[in-house]
Amino acid sequence: MTNTTYYSLKKPEDNDNVLISDLNGNADAIDQALHGLDEGLKGLKYEPPLTQAGSKSAVADGDGLVVTDSADGNKTKRVLWSAVKSALSALFAAKTHQHAAADITSGTLSISRGGTGQSTALDAAKALGRGYGTCSTPGATAAKTVALSSFSLNTGAVVGVRFSYANTAANPTLNVNSTGAKSIYNFQTNTNIKPGDIAAGMTAFFTYNGTQWVLLNPCSDPSVVSGSGVTPSDYGRDSAVEIDLGFRPSLIAVKGYAYNAWGFSTDTLRIELGGGSSSYISSFSITDNGFTVYAEDSNGTGKGYDYLAFR
Repeated sequence: MTNTTYYSLKKPEDNDNVLISDLNGNADAIDQALHGLDEGLKGLKYEPPLTQAGSKSAVADGDGLVVTDSADGNKTKRVLWSAVKSALSALFAAKTHQHAAADITSGTLSISRGGTGQSTALDAAKALGRGYGTCSTPGATAAKTVALSSFSLNTGAVVGVRFSYANTAANPTLNVNSTGAKSIYNFQTNTNIKPGDIAAGMTAFFTYNGTQWVLLNPCSDPSVVSGSGVTPSDYGRDSAVEIDLGFRPSLIAVKGYAYNAWGFSTDTLRIELGGGSSSYISSFSITDNGFTVYAEDSNGTGKGYDYLAFR
């Protein structure tokens, strides 16, 4: 007969007679041990697995997060939320953190994020369709070009261009920074500009309407649109100059002009107000400023021209 190590339960040998009292004693010993174990467990607090744990919407500094400690055999340990916040603050700035504009010395904001993709205010303005350039295209060449680095063509773009030569070409186009040749329209007539609307040395201002470049300040100096030797044969007028302003001026000033026709003496200026019996200006006002004013209603041929002559 032998006994177990921990609870001294009786273990009969092969040749021993088994007594009922031995079996009952073993049963009593086991019952006693299990009862003590059960009583001891009653003081323990059971926690369900994390997968079955409840949720919490706000974290307090005293709350803990479960981690495995790699420095201690990956044992399960608890880390306070306050310690986690302290560690994160060393890596990320607070929401209230700000920088002064002078602190930002590099970097750009892309166009896709609402920026211009440029690092300077000047380049940013060009990217938005603003800038100033020069045009050295000969006057007779219709395709005018302007070099303006970083410029982007957008509807509403505004540029200033200084022209080295007066434009004498019909239906010219403007190509700024290789963004494409666009027709140039007069802002008053909403049609292609005419030769002379752009003068030599002139700084012209344009805005892009999505289709054409619109000239905002066409030249109003008639001297840049002067003809030479225009000699209509109808009434035998001698050398004449025809000027097409392309707009309605409030004042025309002419000086140094000699006209010898219609029987007037030299140094006479004649202004025709209309042409033909059905086309004329019926009313006008004028200040002679020392000139002698001659008003005529016919040129002697029955055509019914209205004109004034100044001498």
